[in-house]
Amino acid sequence: MLGRALLLLVYSATAYTQSGAAQDFGTTSLIRQFRETSAIPAKEQILDRITQRGGDAGKQLLGLAKTTDDADTRWLAIRGLGMMRVREAAPFLVDSLRSSEHYVRANAARALGEIRYSAATPFLIDLLSTEDDAGVIQQTALALGMIKAHDALPVLKSRMSSPTLQTRCWLLDSTPQTILVDRRGNPVWYQMGVLDSRAVGWGLSALKNIR
Repeated sequence: MLGRALLLLVYSATAYTQSGAAQDFGTTSLIRQFRETSAIPAKEQILDRITQRGGDAGKQLLGLAKTTDDADTRWLAIRGLGMMRVREAAPFLVDSLRSSEHYVRANAARALGEIRYSAATPFLIDLLSTEDDAGVIQQTALALGMIKAHDALPVLKSRMSSPTLQTRCWLLDSTPQTILVDRRGNPVWYQMGVLDSRAVGWGLSALKNIR
């Protein structure tokens, strides 16, 4: 009886080890497929499978994001890091805010917000104050809202003077209550002096949706 119990114990331990090794191999295989695939829709499907694995997948994805020379692979990997909330990726993501690729900047900003990395607040504010790409502006504003960075209000006000209505609407629509309403509960869109009726409408809609 004792011998049988020991045999079952050894078998269970071996099966567990093999299962872990198989999962690690599966993740490595997916990372390789992700790296070698060029079509964006196909890469996104593989990335979705990677992010569902958890565990070591985040570390492998971070390693790929750091070393790849392919811009599409990098920004998609960065997106995955945000989806998985890989906190150890935060320093790399902060560095990525200075990338020459706007997709990299946008996804790095969004990932920092999803990780809730409050130490990135000054870097996100700096990016928002100088950025010209509308997509990056939107994702950076969203990230600051996720982090609940009230310190971002001055730069949000300054960006609301943009002559582009679409940019102003994106800022209003992508920014949660913690930014759209100040500490006293006053609507920020009013403080910003947004007179355009459509922009004000977006602001009111955003406030209604998040309360």
